[in-house]
Amino acid sequence: MTFTSLFRSRPRPAETRTFTVEPLTGTSPPVMVTGTRADTYQPRRRCPGRNPDDSQTVTCYRVRSREIPWWLTAHIHACAGGHAELVVHRTPALITAPARTATQRSGYASFGDRSFELRGTDIGQRATLLAVVTEVDRPCRVCLRPYGVTGHRLADGPAPTWLGSIELMWCKGCGHGHLEPGWIPRAVHPHPASHGKAR
Repeated sequence: MTFTSLFRSRPRPAETRTFTVEPLTGTSPPVMVTGTRADTYQPRRRCPGRNPDDSQTVTCYRVRSREIPWWLTAHIHACAGGHAELVVHRTPALITAPARTATQRSGYASFGDRSFELRGTDIGQRATLLAVVTEVDRPCRVCLRPYGVTGHRLADGPAPTWLGSIELMWCKGCGHGHLEPGWIPRAVHPHPASHGKAR
């Protein structure tokens, strides 16, 4: 094999794997998702049904689904022992100042709907999210203002319920905002791995 042929050889197909995500709270029915292999690491300790001293190799799969909005990223970490878990991260985005409703501008309501605009930092996408104030006066980790952050619960619809609750935190002092994916009890059942293009 020549040096040139190494670069002309066909790339190895990405390893894909199907998983069934089953929320245990009854908020939504089980859903099947497909993930593309993204990383492998070791060790994974204390997997269910295994000796706590055992170390398992873990494969990380990036979940591809039309249901997942661009401002969230989902990975499934599946260990060689058969245990798997879904981890949701926020995609890097800039959040603009909330636009208050007419009622809030008039001063009659401190709690209510607010809209936030998200702009992707690397892919140029935009989204407008409606959120309801759920808590106030939390400390800000950016500007350290002790009572600057307001918590918001996103309105139903923008993200599937099997991802868990999504909160938006906003500081009125420095203007920093970020999403906080929540956690819900759920079981993730891996199916046999396959090689081929991700769907």
